[in-house]
Amino acid sequence: EIKINCTAAMADEDKDGLAEILTDDDALCEICDQKFDAADKNKTGVIEKDELANVMEAVAHKLNIPPPSEEFVSDVYMQLDVNEDGKITKEEFAVFVRTLLQEIYDSL
Repeated sequence: EIKINCTAAMADEDKDGLAEILTDDDALCEICDQKFDAADKNKTGVIEKDELANVMEAVAHKLNIPPPSEEFVSDVYMQLDVNEDGKITKEEFAVFVRTLLQEIYDSL
C-alpha cells in the first residue's frame, strides 16, 4: 500500500473543491486522463518506470524537496503495477490518483 504524507495548508474552498472532484467520477476521470497523458511522454498508452521517475522528480522539484531515490521509484512502480505486467495502465494510474487525492483530503 502506498502511503503519502500530505500536510498542505489549503483554504476551505480548496477542500470543498477536492471533495467535489472526489464525488464526481467524470471530473476525476478527466483529471486522471490528463495527468496520465502528460506522464506518458512516448505515447505508448502505458507509463514506464522512467516516465514515473520523471513525474516524481518534477513533483519533488515543485515542492522543493529532494528527488526520490531510484529504489523508491521502483517500489512505487511495483505497487502501482497491480497486475504485475511491468507497465502502469491508465486504470492502475486512476486508482493511484483517487487514493492520493483521498489521502490529501483526509489530511486536511
